[in-house]
Amino acid sequence: MIPKWISVFAVFIVLTACSVESGPDIDPPVDPPTEQPGIVRNNAAVLTGATLGRAEADVQQLRKEVSVNVATPNATFRLGEFYASRPSLETDTLYWTLPLTNIGDETRCFIRAVDISFRDAEGGILAAEKRQFVDGSVGVLSSVYTNTCLEPNETGYVQGIQTDSNVDVYSTLASVDIGELEIDPNVPNAPDIRVIPQRYAVSMNQELSVSAKNEGDELGYVTDAVYVLLDADDAPLLWGFLDRTWDGEIAPGETRNLVQDIDYEGQAEKMRVIVNFDGESPTSDAMQGVSAQGLSGAETDAERLRQRNAREQRKLEQLGTP
Repeated sequence: MIPKWISVFAVFIVLTACSVESGPDIDPPVDPPTEQPGIVRNNAAVLTGATLGRAEADVQQLRKEVSVNVATPNATFRLGEFYASRPSLETDTLYWTLPLTNIGDETRCFIRAVDISFRDAEGGILAAEKRQFVDGSVGVLSSVYTNTCLEPNETGYVQGIQTDSNVDVYSTLASVDIGELEIDPNVPNAPDIRVIPQRYAVSMNQELSVSAKNEGDELGYVTDAVYVLLDADDAPLLWGFLDRTWDGEIAPGETRNLVQDIDYEGQAEKMRVIVNFDGESPTSDAMQGVSAQGLSGAETDAERLRQRNAREQRKLEQLGTP
């Protein structure tokens, strides 16, 4: 005969194992955010869970490291490896990512790489970009919200995309030159809004859904969001934009979902999600209307990135920074 205390203990174990909390509209439940120093800020988290990507190609065929040189270095930042990526073996579209770490003592905003040149093995220019802003945490300068900030010891990403079908940028890219890293000279205030990614689910068709919660004390407005697929060493594999499923307003304590179809032939088990938010409803919506233009996935990402750069540049001009 089994003692009564053993039976009660067994029932308790079963009930505890079944009480896994899932995020709103997320099924099945997956692991909660991985909170690590320097990773989770007021708008980002590293999430782990189900496999992302179709696992049809080796990662080494979809990503490579290339050398990067900054003509005028900035002692406030440490550069990581420059990663050139592509979503599939059939495309030469270049998604690129440069991790950037603030090794200074103060938070800086409107961090941007300017005069970016992509070169082949002979030094010839394949493509060029005027500027790209960092994807980092959110700071407030004179009531202007921007997610181009890095706190001390925080790492963000400078990212871009090249979709020119006439140039095999990914295959022939050998090095990258950057003119300089520019910043706003002022130290920002921290916002009372905190929109933190919570967890994700992905379907068999690679339909991704990410829940994000306003853990702050004030009403916020999500303007855009990006995901960065990561390998086991937290190195970037591929990035892309996420779509909202609502008008952007997010109240304190409220959770909302961001979605996207993942078009990636490699695979990852974790990603960093970065949410850009504002303190008031934006006058022009950065996330609506782009996908309706009949663009491909890469072209849509390129157009959204162009709009985002223009928006951040307007904020700089509003602050009186050239």
